[in-house]
Amino acid sequence: SFGDESDAHDSWGTATQIGLIKKAVPEAKTFTTIVYPKNSELFEPDLDIRAFSSYLDGDGARRTVEAGRSLWMYSGPGEWGMPANRYYRGLWAAALRLDGVLDWLYFNVINRDGLYNDLVSHRNGPNHRGWVMPTADGPLPTLTWEAMREGIDDGRYFFTLQSLIDEA
Repeated sequence: SFGDESDAHDSWGTATQIGLIKKAVPEAKTFTTIVYPKNSELFEPDLDIRAFSSYLDGDGARRTVEAGRSLWMYSGPGEWGMPANRYYRGLWAAALRLDGVLDWLYFNVINRDGLYNDLVSHRNGPNHRGWVMPTADGPLPTLTWEAMREGIDDGRYFFTLQSLIDEA
């Protein structure tokens, strides 16, 4: 990968670098994160894995599959609340038939003066975003972490159900 959210920052530079990587190491799998589905073809022909932000829609997914590219999504924890984290990694991932889901953030604090104070907010979001909270004894999983785990379980159920349907 070269760059992050490349279509929102420096798509030409990223496309150039990905092309150089592919030319130097043709067997390498190239990857970048893409914010807007309408930009899914910016990095052709050298991009193998398209990882979209949570803006991914059915049309962007279809174009990625038709191009023979691996379809991924990414986001961070806690931005939309626990139900959304579960939905994102379960129902939505299954509906779009994603090849993978990844995260851009493990733990982040907006206001370090209010580390454990969820009443301190930034742009109407929680003060912290993370799968865990730091403690003296090591990381403590959050409810967001548990929601993500539930979403992964949901995804497994959908995969199993679809496999049984296909088998029947």
